[in-house]
Amino acid sequence: MKLPPVRTLVFSLAAVLLAPRATAENAVLAWNRVVLLALKEDATPPLLVARSLAILHLGIDRAVKEKGSEAAVTGAGYTAAVLLLPGHHAVFENLRDEEMKQLAGDTVMPDFQAGEKAAREIITSRENDGSSEHVSYVPKFTPGMWRRTPPFLRPPELAQWAKEVQPFVLKTPDQFRCPPPPALASADYATAYDEVRSIGGKNSAVRTSEQSTIAKFWSDFSYTETPSGHWNSIARTLVEERKLPLRECSRIFAVLNVTMVDTGIACWDSKYHYNAWRPATAVQGAADDGNDATAPESGWMPMLNTPAHPEYPSGHSAFSGAAATVLAEMLGGDQVRFTVRADAMPGAERRFESLSACAKECGESRVFCGIHFRYACDAGLELGKKVGNAVLASMK
Repeated sequence: MKLPPVRTLVFSLAAVLLAPRATAENAVLAWNRVVLLALKEDATPPLLVARSLAILHLGIDRAVKEKGSEAAVTGAGYTAAVLLLPGHHAVFENLRDEEMKQLAGDTVMPDFQAGEKAAREIITSRENDGSSEHVSYVPKFTPGMWRRTPPFLRPPELAQWAKEVQPFVLKTPDQFRCPPPPALASADYATAYDEVRSIGGKNSAVRTSEQSTIAKFWSDFSYTETPSGHWNSIARTLVEERKLPLRECSRIFAVLNVTMVDTGIACWDSKYHYNAWRPATAVQGAADDGNDATAPESGWMPMLNTPAHPEYPSGHSAFSGAAATVLAEMLGGDQVRFTVRADAMPGAERRFESLSACAKECGESRVFCGIHFRYACDAGLELGKKVGNAVLASMK
């Protein structure tokens, strides 16, 4: 088969994307790394990052299951990448060519073609999954309800993911809907309110330097890897260290990324079902919340800018609980020593002794930065665990 010619310009990260393959990096890891960098270059929203990586790795996994070769991985990875991210066509062609140069034998091209076919089948199956639907959303200006937050007052993000997007494995988006958040007049709400008001404010006098570092390290905004991408990078590190065979590596990334996208769908279902206000709104509007134990603070702003979607539950926490659950099951247990790096803090590292400790810190970071109440982080972690276990039961 004649490979297609280069048609587009290589983007600014080409030198990074096409750096020599790491010693333990097989084709599965290479395509994960390059596609994730392309998604980051496009500032892709977190839920669309999760969807793209799920499609990529389902195609790769189907190809590996059928052919078991790196040529099949490259056929699937290349095809999914150029169809999902056509603006980076040239970079993907270059990676394809580099991968194919290392292979020889009569089965290379048939296996590549089998990978192409697998990727196209997965993409076709998701063509009308609701991810591009438009859903109108009108905020309610009553106490406790979400509304646009300063300073940018952005409209609600990807509201269609709450109802319109078809899950990959879950039966329905609301299969694991979170229980309601604490009532505004409750003592539990007042406790969580007081914590985030005191520790999460931009000018907090009680937040420690370590807590500020944690908040920034896990910020994962759209111009970074995003939460699901961050956990993919963690998974790459763990898989590379273990030098896992191609089949096992492929399966881990397929299960992980299906879990990520279904966690996003489940989380958005709860977010837009409860429509809970963010601390940025709650602290300035506390005089109207009906709780004598909460005091308003005029001009209060969170340490980090608030994402444009309802507060409960925490998406970071949900993604982290889900990823930690899947990786612990597929890598032999929760007790894993590893180091994490972050786009938001180049050169910084965080070290962990377990996956669950990492997930907990990621969730807690959202309290430190003033974006979430603690109960939203707790609920998100539990939601992620439920989705992770459901996907494991279906796919492992």
